[in-house]
Amino acid sequence: MKVDTVDDINLFTKEYYGVKPCKCNWWTPSTPQGWQSVLENIEHSVKNNEKIVMTKSAGYIITKPKHSWAQQLCDQYTQFKPKDQYIQAHLYVSLFGFSELFNKHNDPDQNIFVVAGEGSADWTIDGYENFILNEQEVLYLPGILYHEAKSRGPRYSMSIVIETEASYNRDNTSGDLIKAGV
Repeated sequence: MKVDTVDDINLFTKEYYGVKPCKCNWWTPSTPQGWQSVLENIEHSVKNNEKIVMTKSAGYIITKPKHSWAQQLCDQYTQFKPKDQYIQAHLYVSLFGFSELFNKHNDPDQNIFVVAGEGSADWTIDGYENFILNEQEVLYLPGILYHEAKSRGPRYSMSIVIETEASYNRDNTSGDLIKAGV
């Protein structure tokens, strides 16, 4: 089955949210203005003692960054957040095509919007045809589906995660990294 491209937010809300993945053409959120902004995000996180994970293959993950870009993106997606859930951002950076962040995994109790900055990645989602997520595209993914992204070269993306309290309080990143052997 192919991952659909959805142009209408009402159709997305009725037929996709919480059910199946899609590329969201109805939404083009702001992304950083190039790698300089990404480096500023990382610098801000380092200076503020935020959690940064560096994988052994030059991948970086910043969970819950407090930088203004992350907050702006979260604000743009609050319309999908139920009152009893949380919203947060994760910044993913791959410096090389071989930079690994995660192997195939799922994220129960989460709804995820992947906002691609620069670069692209090959995506695999169980039950769907493989596809490429390119710069400035947005992927919606129900976290229950097993998925994996492999960088095609240097890239960065920000995931906006809407999740239950149990998921929010769980350290998902460490568990996924351990499973992946990263």
